[in-house]
Amino acid sequence: MEVFHYDCFAMGTRFNMVLPGLSHSDGDSIAMDVSKILTEEESYLSCFREESEVSVVNTKAHGE
Repeated sequence: MEVFHYDCFAMGTRFNMVLPGLSHSDGDSIAMDVSKILTEEESYLSCFREESEVSVVNTKAHGE
């Protein structure tokens, strides 16, 4: 049985995706979609990125 594995760095940690029974070409397509979603969400939610909405709110919280 084929097993597709994808990992990347996201939200200050390592993201791993393991999909049994999936070909490499199908897995690559899904991994690209997942990577795009993770990047978009991280741009809003990550406290590790200074420009994220969460970081901006946290920075302004004490004064506004």
